[in-house]
Amino acid sequence: METKLVGVWQASPSMGAGWNDAYQIFPDGRFRFHTSQMNCAARERRREGSWRLEGRELILQTVEREVIVGGREIPATGACASETEIEDGEARVESLFVPIESRLQIEPQPPDKETGRQRVKLNGQMFWKYDDNPAAYP
Repeated sequence: METKLVGVWQASPSMGAGWNDAYQIFPDGRFRFHTSQMNCAARERRREGSWRLEGRELILQTVEREVIVGGREIPATGACASETEIEDGEARVESLFVPIESRLQIEPQPPDKETGRQRVKLNGQMFWKYDDNPAAYP
């Protein structure tokens, strides 16, 4: 299961105006999670750290995250899928002194019939594998 998880996983079977929520799972035990590029109201944009498997759980230890601080919420414009967006906020990378642990239940799924992509449910949310190379995420 560990080697099958390595790659880029997105919470959508197809590519829209941008990436949906997406994980990069690296073979050296690192992960990076990106919040949907279409969610313009999200304060947390990225988090990263280490990952491991314990049975049917993917355990993530977040040690760094990128957040938007300041600014204000306004009605969304452009390609946002969210109702609001943050205007005049500043992106800031934060190192966490105490890692945040997340435990995600893994449920392997049969490949998608339409796209042929591998799929997995993480805490009940479906993710599709976009690439075996985790560095393929832009």
